[in-house]
Amino acid sequence: MIFNPLPHHVAFIMDGNRRWATRVGLPKLEGHRRGLNRTREIIDECLKLEIAHCTVWGFSTENWNREETEVNYLMNLFVEYLKKHVMELDEKGVRIVHLGRKDRLPGKVVELLNEAEEQTRENSKLVLNLAIDYGGRDEILRAVKRAGKSELTEEELNSFLDTSNSPDPDLIVRTSGELRLSGFMLWQCQYAELYFTNACFPEFTVEKFHEALRDFEQRKRSIGK
Repeated sequence: MIFNPLPHHVAFIMDGNRRWATRVGLPKLEGHRRGLNRTREIIDECLKLEIAHCTVWGFSTENWNREETEVNYLMNLFVEYLKKHVMELDEKGVRIVHLGRKDRLPGKVVELLNEAEEQTRENSKLVLNLAIDYGGRDEILRAVKRAGKSELTEEELNSFLDTSNSPDPDLIVRTSGELRLSGFMLWQCQYAELYFTNACFPEFTVEKFHEALRDFEQRKRSIGK
C-alpha cells in the first residue's frame, strides 16, 4: 500500500486501554498489556512503510498520580516488554530512544532502557521513541536547565530536548475519542497534523492506522504560509 505524502515521524498518544478492557469484560489492567502489545504491529507497519520515526507515549508525568497497584503493574509491563522485544527490534534495525525522565523510574526499567538504547544505537531503519515518564512541560523545563543560558534560539533549545534525534512529528494520533494533547510534545507539535479516533489503542489495528495515514494524505499542509 502506498501513501503520498507519508509522514516522516508519526507519534501516538496510546489512550483508552482501561476503558477498552472494561467494555470487553477484561480486568482494567489487562487493557494496558493489550495496548502495549498492539505497538508491535504498528512498529512493524512503520518499518514496512519506511516511516523513519515513531513515538509511542506509554506513561506520562501525571500518571504517577494513579493507584500504586496500577503504576507497579505498568512498570513491570515495561520490564517485560523490554526483556522480550529489544533483541527482535534490534534485528529489524530499530533504534530505541527513551523520552522523558529516568530519575523517578524503577532501577530495573532504567537499566533495561539504557541497555536498549546502547544496543540499538547504530540502527537506522526506524527510530522508536519510547515516552515513559514524559510530559511536554517537564521536557521543556529540563531542556532549559540543560542549556544553562539566559537567551536561546529555537535551534539551540531543540538540541537539548529529548527528541533531539527526531524531527518534529508530522502526524500525532490520539486514540479513545479524547480531543486534546494532554501535554504531549508541546514544543514539537507546532505544525503536526492531529488525528483523533474513537478506537481505543488495543483496537487500533493496522487498518485503522492506514485510515489515519489516508486522512493525512488529504491534508493541505501550508507551513508558515
